[in-house]
Amino acid sequence: MKRGEAPLQYKLPFPLPKGKGIKGMGLYNMSGGEEKMAKLKKTWREKLADSRDMPRVIEITENMSQRWGTGTCVIPAPMEVDELMRHVPEGRLITINQIREALAKRHGATIG
Repeated sequence: MKRGEAPLQYKLPFPLPKGKGIKGMGLYNMSGGEEKMAKLKKTWREKLADSRDMPRVIEITENMSQRWGTGTCVIPAPMEVDELMRHVPEGRLITINQIREALAKRHGATIG
């Protein structure tokens, strides 16, 4: 746009309700309420600390038994897995299967 020219006018493909507009380019609530703020995303630290109802040991169901066999399975808290990984000395390797075995042994489950 050059100096002195009028800005371009855009036509919306839908009519706005009378007396109301889109406030502050945020979300428009058709029920007549105010703008709604989007939730902030959790940081990795917050996700790591959020253990909800974990760790828990569950029975392996019939559907799961085709792949995993029979027994129990542990669902670990994220902090537990992080703790195990931090104890691996620098320059050494730990596989996912080794982590799963350690977690299963810690919780008395068949698989991790």
